[in-house]
Amino acid sequence: MLGNVDTGKQGAGMESCIACGSPLRDGARFCTRCGTAVAPRPGIDVVEDAPAPPVLEVAAAPSTPVSPAAPVSPAAPVNPAPPVSPPLPHSPPAARETAIPARIPLPEPAPAPLSRAAVGSLLAGVAPLLVSVGGNALASMFGVQAVEAINAGQPEGAWAPFLTTLTLLFLGNAALLVACGVLGRRALRQTRRGAMTGRPFAVAGLAAGAVNLVLWVVGLGVTLVRYSAILT
Repeated sequence: MLGNVDTGKQGAGMESCIACGSPLRDGARFCTRCGTAVAPRPGIDVVEDAPAPPVLEVAAAPSTPVSPAAPVSPAAPVNPAPPVSPPLPHSPPAARETAIPARIPLPEPAPAPLSRAAVGSLLAGVAPLLVSVGGNALASMFGVQAVEAINAGQPEGAWAPFLTTLTLLFLGNAALLVACGVLGRRALRQTRRGAMTGRPFAVAGLAAGAVNLVLWVVGLGVTLVRYSAILT
């Protein structure tokens, strides 16, 4: 919408279009014939009427009685915050202390029993040596008595004690050597897996029995050769 036009020059002639030469109306911006824009004339201000802003009617709110302000109690003193200590350097978390349950003491295993066969093997292996020493001493004594009886003119039965002693000596040693071998073998079998103790006794008994067996064989041969005349 065009507002009032204030012309600076009254009675001046109409202007024409610079493009087509058609006459222009006062205040025209474009040529009505060719549409060329018309430069505004000096001294003429074109003012557009801006629409008036709408007037808003505000209803007055009913007045409410204002209650008197409540007395303000004095604020409690605020204690200053304690100074914040600088953060400590990061340290690895301590290992958790795990409670170890008390261990129930297990009963100690009973010691393995001593093998009686091992002890018997040791005794049976050593006994022939003692029997041989005692038997030879006794046989020598009976031999001396037999010689004295023969010299005294009593030859009958003079050699009987001597021969009986030798026979019992060799038979006793043979029995002891057999027992040493049997008991030693049993002891080795019992002590093989640690079920029983006494394996060294068994080994020592078998070794002593082997030595006495050799002595027994040698003594038997010497006795037969030495007293062959008496035996016949």
